[in-house]
Amino acid sequence: MTVVGLAIEFERRRGGAPDAQAVHAQSSAPLEARAISALSLAWGGSARADFDANRLNGDHKLSLRFMAAYEAAFRGILLADESGSYRVGLAPYASLGAAAIEVRVGGAIVTYPLPASTLTDNDFRDGVPRQPRAKWRHLAVDRQGDRVTISLDGAQIGELMAGSVRANGTLRLGRLAHLEGPQDQFYGLIAELTINEQVFPTSSLSLSGSARSIPVSSDGDAGVDAARLPQPTHVTRFSLPFPEEQVWLVIQGANSALSHNDTAAFALDFIRVDPRFVRGNPERRPGGSHRATDGATLVAAAGGRVASAVDCFANDNSGRCAGAQRRAPNISQLLAPNRNLICVEHSAGETTCLLHLQQRSVRFAPSSVVERGETLGLAGTTGVPAPHLHFALCDRAEPSEPGGFAELVTLPVAFDHYFASDDFGETWRHIARGTPAPGQWVTRTHPAPREAQSP
Repeated sequence: MTVVGLAIEFERRRGGAPDAQAVHAQSSAPLEARAISALSLAWGGSARADFDANRLNGDHKLSLRFMAAYEAAFRGILLADESGSYRVGLAPYASLGAAAIEVRVGGAIVTYPLPASTLTDNDFRDGVPRQPRAKWRHLAVDRQGDRVTISLDGAQIGELMAGSVRANGTLRLGRLAHLEGPQDQFYGLIAELTINEQVFPTSSLSLSGSARSIPVSSDGDAGVDAARLPQPTHVTRFSLPFPEEQVWLVIQGANSALSHNDTAAFALDFIRVDPRFVRGNPERRPGGSHRATDGATLVAAAGGRVASAVDCFANDNSGRCAGAQRRAPNISQLLAPNRNLICVEHSAGETTCLLHLQQRSVRFAPSSVVERGETLGLAGTTGVPAPHLHFALCDRAEPSEPGGFAELVTLPVAFDHYFASDDFGETWRHIARGTPAPGQWVTRTHPAPREAQSP
């Protein structure tokens, strides 16, 4: 039987985007004839291996292959014991400024920046920044006595002396053992796990949550296998959170070098594209305007129940709320947790939060029922120096108390049926379901051709 494989062109011309919209079909050799099984992991997915982790306190050799869907999102656990004292995976990049391997043995940790890892900045002068190519990486850990060496793709990248905290319990892949509080999660594929020459095929693992066993190429064909990386797994179908006729620029997303990192890594920041640039942009400017964003309408991405809302409290520094004491703002005040917000719960474990709303603009109180497309508030500057929309799909809501923070985790989010432009509005394409990329213009309806638009 002939199989048509799917492949993502991860490294394409300027203006490409690393999401489902770029998936295309290409002919390949029959996958079944050259396939092995791999563990596919998305939010909530993990697997257990029938292996006593106490054996990791002595001499051992461990190796596995992995392909990350988001190399620099937040800590991604490839494998860990129940205590977390033995752990291999991806490090949160916030303190390093780069995606990195993180290995912990007995509580001692070594990190090593991944070669050829790219974080997205907000320089969009040439369109959507070039995105990194998804690739298979081979990680090996070799412990002899207390000395531990770590190798990546056959080259030694680090060494440590094992700490005294002993590994115990069974092994978990994809997540740590704890289930409460902010949760680390690996998004991607794991294959060919071997410990002391004992092979752990995917069929031998106990899978839970979103974990799946899928076929991948035995020869490590990244072009084919990248198309099998897990997509966002939420059940709610989302629309872009602004009115149909507006065009917005994505200024921050996953793998960003800016403020989103660790458990907030999958939040998206948007600013509105000045309508003048939508009509005509001969200089090919990115078009995003903080001025046009201030006061812009924001709408519910899906129907649901308002789980929390914060609007207009006494220490907001704006002077526009009753009882407010206006002070000369400094940067610490501007970046303080004074952030008007509204969070809408759509289903269990799926809540969207819109932050930095304008004062006195939040339209609904907690427990209100809202419909898709209803106005929730207006974009503003609470908690930030410049107006923008911070939009996040979260596993829980922010609290309604002003300045409060929840121990929530952001999740990868995909939107249905929108239009995206990678070239400042020159061309548009319909996206059936996808995640907007930094540098893209996005809108809910196809803009009229520029020559047909009014001045």
